[in-house]
Amino acid sequence: SALRRAGARDLQLAIERLGGSARTADLLSLWYFSDWKYLTELRYIVHSLRALYASGKIPPNAPIPSSSWMRANGCAQLAVLLRRHGGVSSVGARLGLPTSRPPRVEDGALEWGALGLELAETLLRTALERGGCSG
Repeated sequence: SALRRAGARDLQLAIERLGGSARTADLLSLWYFSDWKYLTELRYIVHSLRALYASGKIPPNAPIPSSSWMRANGCAQLAVLLRRHGGVSSVGARLGLPTSRPPRVEDGALEWGALGLELAETLLRTALERGGCSG
């Protein structure tokens, strides 16, 4: 691990005794890296989709375009992140955006409810600016 390579084996062992990195972060009211990364990536997705709809590249009420459309129109990073976050259908369901096909029921995408781009961006911006929230 990075801690072992940095010579902090005692710290690594303490984290393991507490139940691992995610559990230790939770105990200390810290953000675990993968959770933080998820939020920053989701914020990028929301911001990029808002920009595409606002610019008219995606017409209002049109479904989120396919990954191939994204790559062809200079949005390769957005295409990668959409795939990483469950695909166009799942992200569309989470954000209340139309998609060309419905999400699979078993992927859990609708558990959040449809946030909408504006609300999602506001929530993500607030969470990231405040450094997250504690339980």
